[in-house]
Amino acid sequence: MSRTNVDKYEFRNHAVLVRFTKARWGIERKDNEAGEAAAKSHDADPQMVKLVKCLINPKTEELAALKKNQDSAGNAFRAMAGPWDKTKGGFWIISTAGYPGLQTVMEQLEVKHDELVNKFIKVLPQILIQAEAQSGNLWDRSLIPSEDVIRDKFVFSFETKVLEGDARNTVLALDKKRHDAIAKEATKVLDERFKNLTAHTHDRVRTELEHMRLHLQEFGNDIKGTNRKRSFKNSLVERMRALADLLPALNIEGDPKLQKLASEITKHLTLESADTLRGNKLPGDNRTDAVREAEAATKRETAADETQKILDNLNEVFGDVA
Repeated sequence: MSRTNVDKYEFRNHAVLVRFTKARWGIERKDNEAGEAAAKSHDADPQMVKLVKCLINPKTEELAALKKNQDSAGNAFRAMAGPWDKTKGGFWIISTAGYPGLQTVMEQLEVKHDELVNKFIKVLPQILIQAEAQSGNLWDRSLIPSEDVIRDKFVFSFETKVLEGDARNTVLALDKKRHDAIAKEATKVLDERFKNLTAHTHDRVRTELEHMRLHLQEFGNDIKGTNRKRSFKNSLVERMRALADLLPALNIEGDPKLQKLASEITKHLTLESADTLRGNKLPGDNRTDAVREAEAATKRETAADETQKILDNLNEVFGDVA
């Protein structure tokens, strides 16, 4: 990814900062009294025994649905944005071209989150009745907060922030020495964050492509040290499509090399379905099994070769950041 010397205000027109925060009601609590009793019954040192109980069944369907939706949001966020501020809870970055897609996905998942929270709160009385029946002597109703408190524990927050402007435009009243020092530090931070973003993107692309190449080359072969054969799942092609979508979203300075990389991935690794690459028989396909499997093998070999070519050229795209 090339780093051009652009005006910061111009840079702000190409990218925005985003942050996703999630949280859930924690249902585990330590029970010291029960832990001491368990230690005594097993003739163990109480310091060596800790007992944790669940306030409700962790496999509760409504709770699992909430977790799955939040996890989907986290996966989508990480797939479409790149790290920017590496401090805990820091913002990530995405191009203005990629932002609408991420915003749409996150808004849809947030609506679903709210619906799932409402459903969970609605059935909570029944969930607690079941939890009490399953908990026996460990049940403690005083540990269950009010419904409003529980509702507030479920957090789904997608935030957007405009990139900071050029520090030089906010320090006009300072003397030149301090003016230059602040501007230099701001530039240093920006360059370091861009470097981290480039390294992250390079690592992500290389990992995904190497995974794709491995499964293309070894499909059907025995996996060393196991009793399994190498598979080729539908998700492999889907991940290539997601990778091709990720690159424009992280191309915050319009680097033509990144645009070309995304096009190469799309052209060579997303147009054939996983069924075709596996050699599966599809409706209307009258080829013999032998012909179909031979043609699938040729397609896999070609795709693997193209994947290797893309891998060989990655340093030309990202620079030597491996």
